[in-house]
Amino acid sequence: MWRPGVIAAMVGDSACLLYLAWLSAMDIRYKEISGRAILCGAFPAVIFWILQGKEAMLPGIAGMAVGICFLGIGRATREALGYADGWVIGILGIYLGIWRLTEVLALAWGTLAAASFLGLATGKWSRKTTLPVLPFLLAGYLMLLVKEGV
Repeated sequence: MWRPGVIAAMVGDSACLLYLAWLSAMDIRYKEISGRAILCGAFPAVIFWILQGKEAMLPGIAGMAVGICFLGIGRATREALGYADGWVIGILGIYLGIWRLTEVLALAWGTLAAASFLGLATGKWSRKTTLPVLPFLLAGYLMLLVKEGV
């Protein structure tokens, strides 16, 4: 029997997946993400976060703080890690909470490291090659959903 909470989680996860896929395609194609595209995910994430109630407040705030840290990293590195990446990580943090976000980031950075290793080892990329981060966040999120059995 389907419970309303399960359906809401499925809808939220599907929307998050589509949002990350859309942003990943933009990141690959244009190498930038518009502010409007970022806002398209921010408002639903905040609404979903508020509807989750008190138990989701602190993990959501902590997840958002991780995104703010990534914005600081982007500033410190003169956008080696783009501001859009920091904003999207913050949005994911609001939606997923700190613990699920940590899993997504670990999976994303691991996948990014493996792709970088393969690209360098095969000689297809140089040390100066830049990679878009959002497709790897999408991959990390997909791996999280598979791990959770969604």
